Amino acid sequence: MRHASLARLFAACAFGWLGAGWPASARTLNEILDRGAFTICASPDALPSSSRDAPEPGFLIELAQTIARQLGVRLDTDWIEFTRTARSVNCDAIMAVADDRPTDDANPAQAGSRAVSADGDASRPKIRRQALTRPYARQVTRIVARDAGPPIATLDDLRKIEVAAPPDSYAHYKLDTAGVHVRTLFQTEPEILDAVASGQIAAGAVPDWYFGWYRQTHPGAKLHAENGLVIDPELDYNVCILLRDTDEALVRRVDAIVTDLIADGTMARLFRKYGIAYQPPAAASR
Repeated sequence: MRHASLARLFAACAFGWLGAGWPASARTLNEILDRGAFTICASPDALPSSSRDAPEPGFLIELAQTIARQLGVRLDTDWIEFTRTARSVNCDAIMAVADDRPTDDANPAQAGSRAVSADGDASRPKIRRQALTRPYARQVTRIVARDAGPPIATLDDLRKIEVAAPPDSYAHYKLDTAGVHVRTLFQTEPEILDAVASGQIAAGAVPDWYFGWYRQTHPGAKLHAENGLVIDPELDYNVCILLRDTDEALVRRVDAIVTDLIADGTMARLFRKYGIAYQPPAAASR
């Protein structure tokens, strides 16, 4: 398995989604317009990304709502707690997957997907089992530590302390490979940040999206991210939308919407609402 593919696998697990093995029953653009609904799969309890019951729905839900409005349809959500459950639902999109396409790909909307005609009928639009949109943001993983703690500027500094990371995560793998003493007692990013804030662990490896939300919801926490220390470049990646069993028309339409949302500042404002410092996608992957 290539490193990029491995990174995407870990990232998909972190977001809670894997596309393999899902039923081939999502919709083309015309089918979505005729039905009057754009359907996504989302976790019911995964803020800042998504929530079914919290006052704030999560930035991925709000992004999907914006796209649905631009398409002129309503947003429907299939709430799924486990990846295996996704096999029984029929969503059109997964709102956040890591983009592992080659950096020199001239047409990222087509890379990594497979086009087949529906039922062998040349008169129907070609259906792509999995199609990635253009990237809309970048997520990075950084070391988070207490403000009063010793400076952490290099991997050698990390090797002197214990660092928390989610078990079986790509961050866990990379830190362990680098000779860092990794603890996996804390299962999730919020648990890791709580442990760092309370002094149970010296530092934690956490994606910036979770850290931004934690700071917003815990304003008294004296934590900071060591932004000058990149654990491994493969832990920083562009994020895009995965469209399932769709056609080129929907990919192009969503790409155009995403492009406008980035250009007019809507994307940055959406992230900022959840305490996240928006990072646009790296140009090399576009």
